[in-house]
Amino acid sequence: AYGGWGYQIFEDEKLLIDQVNIPAVAGNKGFISRVQAESVGRLVVQKLSSRPQDLPSVTIAELDSLKINY
Repeated sequence: AYGGWGYQIFEDEKLLIDQVNIPAVAGNKGFISRVQAESVGRLVVQKLSSRPQDLPSVTIAELDSLKINY
């Protein structure tokens, strides 16, 4: 990875998302902590659950609401 934390999302045994950097932010910066990476990962899982046909995206406003450092 690029330094820092990321997250992976699986469905059964299949890797759906391997996010090594903070989404919605320019560059290749990882999360500063496991807690922050897990927080955004949970948001993405919620989005996948509610709209499984869409690729989930994360906005700067959502990062701010989760108090993610970027």
